[in-house]
Amino acid sequence: MGFLMSMDESPSHAAANLAKSGRIVGFQINSARQERNLTRRDLGDLLGVSPEQVERYETGEEAVPAGKLYRISELFGLPVTDFFRQPD
Repeated sequence: MGFLMSMDESPSHAAANLAKSGRIVGFQINSARQERNLTRRDLGDLLGVSPEQVERYETGEEAVPAGKLYRISELFGLPVTDFFRQPD
């Protein structure tokens, strides 16, 4: 179903789907960062956020703002859609 809630989908189910998407995005950011041998501090400096904030993004504790995700995709040379792919 993606991010849109169907008429028969409960708000709690939609929230669970959003949380899962956040964890997937975070996992993909973490993987891409590590493949490039960057620390959380390195990425945070490039994004203008703390290493702790990068960690919150990577764990899915907090959603990555669209502008930050776009910037990450530019830095890593990846399409934004790559961050929404299910891990293998």
